[in-house]
Amino acid sequence: MLFKIARNIVNGTQESFNEISSTQINDSVFTKESTVLRGFKIGWGREKLGFESGVEGTFHYATDLHLSRQLTDSENHGYFSADKAEKIEQILVEKGIRAVYDNNFFDGQGAIKIERDGFFFELFLGYPDRRSNEDAIKREVAEEEAGGEEDGYAKTYELPEIAEGLVNNSISLDMINRERYETGREGYPILEDEASFIRATNIYVDIYKQAVTAVYEAEGKTAPDKTVIFRPSIKSEDAFTKIASTSRELPISVTAEQLQTEAIGFEDIAGQDGAVAEAKRLVLAINHPEIFEKRGVKRPKGILFYGPPGTGKTLIAKAVAREANAEFLQVSVADIGTKWYGESERLMQEVFNIANKDVAHGKKVVLFFDEIDSLAPSREDSHEATRKVVATLLQNMDGMKANPNVTILAATNRPQDIDPALKRPGRFDKLIPVVLPNAEGRAAILKVHMERAKGNSTDPNNMFSPDIDLAGIGQVTDGMSGADLANLVNLTLEDKTMAELQGRVWIPTTAAEMIQTAKRLGLLKEERRRIGFIQPGPNGG
Repeated sequence: MLFKIARNIVNGTQESFNEISSTQINDSVFTKESTVLRGFKIGWGREKLGFESGVEGTFHYATDLHLSRQLTDSENHGYFSADKAEKIEQILVEKGIRAVYDNNFFDGQGAIKIERDGFFFELFLGYPDRRSNEDAIKREVAEEEAGGEEDGYAKTYELPEIAEGLVNNSISLDMINRERYETGREGYPILEDEASFIRATNIYVDIYKQAVTAVYEAEGKTAPDKTVIFRPSIKSEDAFTKIASTSRELPISVTAEQLQTEAIGFEDIAGQDGAVAEAKRLVLAINHPEIFEKRGVKRPKGILFYGPPGTGKTLIAKAVAREANAEFLQVSVADIGTKWYGESERLMQEVFNIANKDVAHGKKVVLFFDEIDSLAPSREDSHEATRKVVATLLQNMDGMKANPNVTILAATNRPQDIDPALKRPGRFDKLIPVVLPNAEGRAAILKVHMERAKGNSTDPNNMFSPDIDLAGIGQVTDGMSGADLANLVNLTLEDKTMAELQGRVWIPTTAAEMIQTAKRLGLLKEERRRIGFIQPGPNGG
C-alpha cells in the first residue's frame, strides 16, 4: 500500500506528500514525531522513473521530530552543538552504523550523514547554537537589503526578535540520494520497483529507530517504549461518491483531496479510556480472527457506540480502522437518502457491494454507519421506504457474519430509537457507551487540543502559559464534550488573535482566559439547548 502511494504521488504536477505516521511522545526530549512519504515530479526529464507509464520523479521519507519545551527552554535552546552532534555520531558508530558528522552540511548547519547498504540518510540538526542562527539571519537580511534576489526565511523575523534570540524547535531524518550525501545539493532516491522500495523502507525504519535512540542516549535519557507504525493515512474508498456516480449519466469527478480523510489513532483520543479500551480489544479481534477460530469464539461483528453528541464516537471508529489498517467507509443518512422510490435501499445495498469488492481485493473494511437512528429507526411507526432500507441493512449484516474481513460499526445519540432487530446478538453484538468526560478526562482532552494547536503554530512555545492549570479548567467545564473542549481552545486563541490584530500585545494563554471562555461557552450552550439546537442524549447530556 505504501508502494502504491509512493508511485502515485510522483504523478503530481510538482510535489506532494502523505503523512504515514504521527505520534505524540510528550517527554523531556520530544513532543511528537511526524513522518511523511514525499514525491517530487521531475517535469524536465532530469531523472527517470522505472515504471511502464514513464513517469519521472523521486521520492523520500522524511521525519520531523519536534523538541520538548525542556530542551528549547534549556541553556542551549534546543540547538545541537558540535560536541552533542559528535556524541550522537559516536553512539551510531558504536551501533555499527556508518555515520559522519558534517558541521557545514548546509550554510553552516550541521547534519549527521548516514549510509547503509547503498541507501543514504541525513539526520539534520541545524545550526550548532543560537548565535550561529542569528548571524545567518542577519546576513540574509543584509543581502536582501543590498538588493539580493533571495526571498529567504529571514523575512519572517524582525531584528528585535533576533536580538532576543531564537530556539531550535525540531530536527529531521531524511532519506537522500548519493549526490546529496556527497555534495549537499538536493536530491532524493529514484523509485524503481516494488522490491527496492520495500528494501529502502525497511532500512529507513531501522535507521529511524537507531537515530532516535541515539538522540535520547546523547541527552542521557532512555528512549520511551513507544510504537511508531508507518502506514498509509486512511483513504476512504468514498463509497457514497462511487454509488452516486453509478446512478447518474455523468459520473462525479473525485479528487485525491476528496478521498483523503483525517488519520486518527487512539493516541489522538483522550478522556474516553473505557470506550478506547473496548475499541482496542476490537482491533485485536479484527487483526487476529484465526485465534478466535482456534478457540471456538465468535468475534463481535457489529459494535454500536452510543452517547451524547461530540463525545468522540466517530473518532473512535476512525481509529479502529486506522489501527486495523482497514478501509474506512462512512455512511450517513445524507449519503443514501433520496426522494426517488426504491433508490435508498438500492444505495444501501451498493454500500455493502463496495465493501465486498474491497474484501475481494484483499482489503479489510470497517463499515461505519453514523447516526444510525436516522438510517434505521424503529419500523413500527416508519414509512414503507424506511422499512425497506432497514430490511436491506439487516439482510446484509446477516450476510456478513461469515466474513472476517468486514467489521460493522455504528454511532448514535439515541439508541432507544433504533429498530430493535439491530440490537439483538448477531447484529450489533456489543454496545459501548461513549459518555461525557469527567474532570480528569476533560483536562486530558484539553491537553490534546492544545498540543494540536501548537503543532499548527509557527510560534508554538509562546501559545500557552507553562503553568496553565488544566486540572482547574477541567473542573469548571462540567458537562462539556470533547467537541466543546476543542471549540474552547480554538475560540480562546481566536479571541486573543483578533485582539492582537487590533493592537493588543500577545501573551501566552492563561488558565483564567480559558476559564472565561468556558463560562461564555457554557452560557451559549444553555441558550442553544433552550431553543432546541441540542438534543438530550441517553444520559440526559
